[in-house]
This record gives sequence, structure tokens and C-alpha cells, in this order.
Amino acid sequence: MSKLNTDIRDAIENLYHDRARELIREALKDANAETYFLASQVALDDDQRKSFLQKSLDLDPFYAPAYKAMQAFKPKDAIQVAAPAAPVVSMPAPVAAAAPAPVVATPAPAPVQVASPPPPQTLIAKIGHSTTLYQYPWPKAPVRSNISSNTVCIPLARTESGRWINVLYMGTTGHEVLGWIEAHDLSEVKFGNNGVSLYDLPITQFEYNSKQDIVELSKKVQNAFGWAYLLSMLIIFAAFYGLVAGATYRYNTPSEISEAMTARYIGFGLAGVLLLLTINAARNASIKITSNLGGSAMNWAQRLNSIRRGKQSATENVMEDQARIAAMQIGGSLANTYLSKKMTSKSDVTIRYR
Repeated sequence: MSKLNTDIRDAIENLYHDRARELIREALKDANAETYFLASQVALDDDQRKSFLQKSLDLDPFYAPAYKAMQAFKPKDAIQVAAPAAPVVSMPAPVAAAAPAPVVATPAPAPVQVASPPPPQTLIAKIGHSTTLYQYPWPKAPVRSNISSNTVCIPLARTESGRWINVLYMGTTGHEVLGWIEAHDLSEVKFGNNGVSLYDLPITQFEYNSKQDIVELSKKVQNAFGWAYLLSMLIIFAAFYGLVAGATYRYNTPSEISEAMTARYIGFGLAGVLLLLTINAARNASIKITSNLGGSAMNWAQRLNSIRRGKQSATENVMEDQARIAAMQIGGSLANTYLSKKMTSKSDVTIRYR
């Protein structure tokens, strides 16, 4: 039971209310006071919340969180003060000369109405115009929902660049929906009656994204450098051609010398052009990553990998490390086998030649 209650509390703290309700349905089979108190935090209305709190106190009258929460309901009800009972006056024996004094009942006081406390203030914002809610902060990321204009939402966090805002809002089916929208789609960001700058929001650590979201975002970041990686490989090939191709000529005639020099010029010239294209591709990739996520573009692959591993259990991380080490060992073994065969073949050829 304590394990279920812990899972329920974690789901509530992370705003996964639907998940919390699923766990509560299972926990109610053998509920304790804490279970009913947690259920009251994700109740559908005040009546259900009050019912859960009362059940919690029925199981444990001294369970402090439920007792304090129950006190919040008392100001909503009028406190009725009962009228005192009329006093009983003992009458003496009738006397012919005097009549008994009449008994006057004390009037009941009017009910005392206690005002309800003001609702707690929450950071809220409005959607300025119809927009798209994305799964993670990246252009053309998977769409989670479409939001109409004037929808009220709760900003939770922002990217380091400030371009994307993580928001929570109530969907058309009555379920809470989490996702990312661009900052310029928000308007009237307020805390109570005070305006709020979106840069005052905490920088996200992707607390409300799943492990799969982080994996997909990592691929987007790596693909942004895709052209730069490809061009860098071509640079190596072109430079290798310039260095090696010319060396195949014997330089016995002027024409062979000319052809060798031409091959080198072509290789080095092509490498130079590819270098310029690689620098431009890397620059464009860095601008795209920085404008969306902020910070240093070169560090995001490592940062996202750390965040992904943080969403895994310790067992999963150990298994992942073991698999990586095993793959490296297999690769090293295959390379060693290949080189050994090459060396053996070369030795055989040398012996036969002799």
C-alpha cells in the first residue's frame, strides 16, 4: 500500500492526474487514510473531495492533512446557532388577588454567515490566436493538440532561448494536456492581477516530457548537423585523393608530372570548397539549435543524453552501459581478426615470392 501511495503522490506532483486516478482505483481495494486523502486531491468536484476527506478521517480521526483540508470546507457552510430553550418557571399556587406573570421566550439569533476565503492565485495566460501544441520544442515536431484563441493555460517552464513555452491546459475532453507552444502565441500572462515576463519562468529540464520525447528531440539535434557531418567526410576523401592520387605517377615524363600536379590541385581545391560548405552547414545547424533550445549547440547532444538516462531506472542504465561495452569489444575483436588475416596473407605472398 505504501508503494502505491508513493506512486500516486509522485503522479499528482508531476500533474499526471489521470495516471493518479488510475492508481487510486487500484489502491482503494485496500485503502488507508492517506489513500483517501490523496484521492481528494484529484477529485472531480468539491462534493467528491469532501467525501474522500471524510472517509480518510473515518479511518484515522487524527490524520492531520485530511483534518486540515476538511477545515477549508467549513467556511462554505453557514454556522447555525440554535436558539436556547425557554426557561421553565415554577408557578406558585394561584392567589385570588394576583395573576401569574407571562413567560417571554428569548428570540433565536440570526444565522452567522462566514465569507469563503479567496481562491489561491495561479500563473495563467491566454492563447492569443489559434495555434498548435507540439510534443517537444522543435519546429515540425509531432503535434499533440490544436488550441483555439482565448484558451486559458498555465505556463510551466521555458527553453533556455525563451522561444518555446511548456504549457498545461484543459482539453476539449476534460483531460489535462501538456505540450509546447511558441512564446509569441501567448498573451496576457498574469499572476493574479500582475503581469509576468515569460523570462521569469524556470528553464525546463524536460520534467513533463517522456523518455521517448527526449530520444526524438536528440535525433532532431543530430540531424541538424547531418550535412556538416557528410561534408566533413567528403573533405577527408578529397584531401586523401589530393595526397595519394598524384603519388601513383612515376614522374618519368613531363606529361606524368603535369597529370600528378593536376590531380593534387583537384583534390585540394575540392577539399577547400567542401570545407567552406561544411563551415556554413555547421553554422546554420548551430543557429537552428540555439534559437530553439538556447545555450551551446555543441553541448545539446550530451545534455539530452543525460536527461534521457535520468528518466531511466538504474537497471536500464547499467544494461545500456554493458551493451555499449560489449559492442565495442565485438568491434575490436572483428578488427583484430581482419588485420591478422591481412598480415597472414601478406606473409604468405612474401614467402611464395622468395
